[in-house]
Amino acid sequence: MSAASDAAIRAILRAGNHFETLRLPKPYPDLMEEPVWDVTDDDVNRAFRKRSLCCHPDKSKHADAPHAFELLKKAKACLTHELDRDAYVRSFVREQKTLWQGNWTAAAEVVAAKERVSEMRGNAQQAQAESVIDAMHQRRMKAARAARKRERYTSLRDSVQKDTFSADQQRLLDHSDNEEEIQKKHHRKPVHPAPSSTARSAVTARKRPKFL
Repeated sequence: MSAASDAAIRAILRAGNHFETLRLPKPYPDLMEEPVWDVTDDDVNRAFRKRSLCCHPDKSKHADAPHAFELLKKAKACLTHELDRDAYVRSFVREQKTLWQGNWTAAAEVVAAKERVSEMRGNAQQAQAESVIDAMHQRRMKAARAARKRERYTSLRDSVQKDTFSADQQRLLDHSDNEEEIQKKHHRKPVHPAPSSTARSAVTARKRPKFL
């Protein structure tokens, strides 16, 4: 058995209606919502013969071939019988209309849900943008306060350093004046009393050479 025959049997077993079973066009409603199906009995018989080549019990050894062949015969019998065919076509069109309306309703609900999601996303993005702007404003204000605080601290530090330098300089000047006075006191020449005449004579005698 070929792979094409196996695939054809699986397609017949998976078919959801007689039109898919025989691979025939599906009916549709006209403007008056009346079913339209432009397929003749000859078209149905031709489709049945073509599809039965892969699943005829005398030609196929596939395990599901008999069941697939029975589905083909059932579809052919329904679509070639005038009354059964009309009832089946009307039922199919009615079911499809219900599905279409359901799909339209579902599509409208999907669109509405997407709009709600888009609106919620837009609101969230706007709120996030406002939050970011507020955070940036708070950071700028905090940075400005920190800058003013640093400026006041620097000014106060410079003022204190200037005052401290002036005081230290004054102390150094006072200390240098005191040292100068102390040095003047310590380096002053001593005042000795004038020697007497006897002492001067003794000194002269000591200095006089022996040969004189």
